[in-house]
Amino acid sequence: MKFIFLFISFSLHAASYNIDTGASKITWNATKVLGGHVGTVNFKEGHLKVQDGKVMGGKFVVDMKTIIDLDLDPSGPWNQRLVNHLKSEDFFSVEKHPYAEFVIKKSKKIEGSTFNIKGDLIIKGIKKALEFKGDIKIGEKNLKGKGSLVFDRTDYNIRFRSGKFFKGLGNKLIHDQVKLKIELVANRP
Repeated sequence: MKFIFLFISFSLHAASYNIDTGASKITWNATKVLGGHVGTVNFKEGHLKVQDGKVMGGKFVVDMKTIIDLDLDPSGPWNQRLVNHLKSEDFFSVEKHPYAEFVIKKSKKIEGSTFNIKGDLIIKGIKKALEFKGDIKIGEKNLKGKGSLVFDRTDYNIRFRSGKFFKGLGNKLIHDQVKLKIELVANRP
């Protein structure tokens, strides 16, 4: 009888939240010697597991086909040229790898609503461990989170104009670090 009571008590503190893809957003920022670009990419789906006010796990799927650029005129030829190049084999190989994923392995509450989140970022089928800080406010019916992370594109075999692989690029060099700003809204089912 005690085992059943403990199981029921344990279950009452566990919750699952499904991402609201329309209210959640990923903004990317990539730089080069002479400037850079900013854009967005959309979540396809995702969920978080929460227990006793702590994020215990989760998985997010990003639809790489939705990548857009925000800093170039959307009606001009350079915008679509850049987006097509980002989707090409030089960068994210979207035809072969239409989705990227982030799988939360564990998190640690630092203070207040700040968490240190550890997980695996999977791009082009390549999985690398990643760690970042995020602000996650957990409510009874919904969850809101914000965070920023940086990944090295060369870890995912994205070498186009990287100084690690090509010398003498001068002002054509593209930096390896890509910054992501994440705004997340998730609801209890």
